[in-house]
Amino acid sequence: MTETNPFDLLDSIDWSALRHTYGSAWDVPAQLRALRSGNAEIKENAQRSLCSNIFYQGDRYEVTASAVPCLLKILEESSSSTFERVFLIDLLVHLALGYADTFLPNGVNLPEWQKSAEKKQGPEFEAEMHQSHEGFVNRAKNHEERASCIEFRNRMIEKYCRRAKDELAAYEAVKAGVPVFQTCLDHYSVYVRSWASCALAWFPGEASGEGYCDSVTVLKGALEKEEDTVVLASAIISLGLLNGRFDDARPEGIDELVSRLRSYSTDARPLVR
Repeated sequence: MTETNPFDLLDSIDWSALRHTYGSAWDVPAQLRALRSGNAEIKENAQRSLCSNIFYQGDRYEVTASAVPCLLKILEESSSSTFERVFLIDLLVHLALGYADTFLPNGVNLPEWQKSAEKKQGPEFEAEMHQSHEGFVNRAKNHEERASCIEFRNRMIEKYCRRAKDELAAYEAVKAGVPVFQTCLDHYSVYVRSWASCALAWFPGEASGEGYCDSVTVLKGALEKEEDTVVLASAIISLGLLNGRFDDARPEGIDELVSRLRSYSTDARPLVR
């Protein structure tokens, strides 16, 4: 996907200065390298540790975006097994979105997400937080309790600001890997193809990279050649989510696409219908 191997740049990042679930992210580069180990036990332990470090109950952290390029690199390597590819696609979607069902039924509204994240970095959001916590602070019974309430409020403001920044950075990092997800649609395994089809649903817009098309074009191409029922159904759903709009504008070619997708309503396969 990129000319520079992200693994060659691991030592150029000050990982100890970055934060993950449990504090300093000093241990993340070793875990990323272990994902390429030929030892199954080492690889499995790295998968488990890394997942809990850079993603925890929907939260993403400062280090999450920095880890994504290496995960994408492993995904595109020909030596990666079917299980590894499925694991990585699933993990990357979680890193991008937290939990994808929170974006249903319309898909990702990236401009609105960016606007919301930017707002949380400004004085307007801080003023709103002060106002919403006013009653909480004023109910304090003494000076010490009031100081504690104010400290809690300030920590919450800091948390929301940091979370908004980290989540958007993680999404943007994974979005850069859309071309890798697209190439997975040609993988021999139906598991990889179905997971890749699902992943593409969450990244509207043009894909970057020489020789790559936008995901709508790629998925429409998959409809022509895909024979597996699960992959085909995944592609249909993803096309619907990618064409969800939030500005009342009609995407170019939407009438033709809707007509095409509606034709599957009479398909003999229940899952496709």
